[in-house]
Amino acid sequence: MSGVPNIPTAEEVIARAAALAPALAARADECEKLRRVPEATIADFIDAGLHKIMQPPRYGGWGMGWDTLCETAVEFGKGDGSQGWVLTVYGDHAQMIGTFEREAQDEIWADDPTTLASTCFAPLGKMVRKDGGYVVSGKWSFSSGIDHAKWLLAGAMLHDGNERPRYMFFLAPKSTAKVIDDWHVTGLSGTGSKTFVIEETFVPPHRVLDEKDHNDGTGPGTLVNPELTYRFPRRGAFLALASVPVGVASTMLEDFIGLANDSTRRGKRAEQNFATALRIAESKADIDAARLSSVGAARDTMDMLARGETPGFERRTLNSLKSSYAAVVSARVADRLFAAAGGKANFLSNRLQRSLLDIHAAGAHVAVAWDMSASKYGRLRLGEDMSREA
Repeated sequence: MSGVPNIPTAEEVIARAAALAPALAARADECEKLRRVPEATIADFIDAGLHKIMQPPRYGGWGMGWDTLCETAVEFGKGDGSQGWVLTVYGDHAQMIGTFEREAQDEIWADDPTTLASTCFAPLGKMVRKDGGYVVSGKWSFSSGIDHAKWLLAGAMLHDGNERPRYMFFLAPKSTAKVIDDWHVTGLSGTGSKTFVIEETFVPPHRVLDEKDHNDGTGPGTLVNPELTYRFPRRGAFLALASVPVGVASTMLEDFIGLANDSTRRGKRAEQNFATALRIAESKADIDAARLSSVGAARDTMDMLARGETPGFERRTLNSLKSSYAAVVSARVADRLFAAAGGKANFLSNRLQRSLLDIHAAGAHVAVAWDMSASKYGRLRLGEDMSREA
């Protein structure tokens, strides 16, 4: 371990992410063809130190707040949706690893602090107690960035005698899994979000985390990592994911303006310019609102932690609502702009079509699904008993 590093300011970190965006844009075609993030992007990401955003300082990381991760997610998204998504989830995964037992963190980062992890949080595996630890088996999908990961973080249901099955998370080396190359999709096609299978693999207790601790921000890693970010309830991951399409929408707007200016130069009628101008203005307002929704919710929650307050179920539910809102508004912008962009937008060489697909793919993620998160918040405010969902 490298000890406490010289940690940059949040503004410096966001500036580094913004500086990386043009390289992501230049590699977007390559990323789409590969169906995974290019090695050069991972190298740039690590060279800029951006893998450290949410990594504990004990391993040379920066342990920054969720609001900073959301801000960098927007900047990554401006470059490319697929690469931006993967670089963002690597930060999210580093934060979660920081909530596991210290021994698990040491296994992953002590020898190589640049080690990355891929995940599938859904409890698709089965876990049973055996030989002082656990044995897990299962099949997990949508593991973004798995090609460049050395470790996997997955969800499973613990079946323990007559007790009700419990939702747990575990860590395992990727070498214990079989990766299935099944990522053939339309949106976020360069994320390499493949399926992996683990069969009858032993997991020691220090590599297991209870889902309740995961949601409450009370994992055992908080005892060795005092930074506030490791006590952030895990709804924060949703806010970061939802920030990526906000960045994609920002670039989509700039691309649309470029097309519109070209049409104006070619003699577009005044009434058409008026309608285009309204679309541009409305889209800018929506993008700003979406950014404020995700980043602002993360910042408010970090402020609560700084005041010594515990973000409860209502705050977590509000964060979920805010993340979904950012995603749905980004999709609204994408639809509005693409519908008015004309036939040129349909060419594969035009970034507008990729942006549209990436934004909608991001919004389809269960973590930012509007109906689920919005209805949960509404039910809570109507006084419904939500204790079973806490």
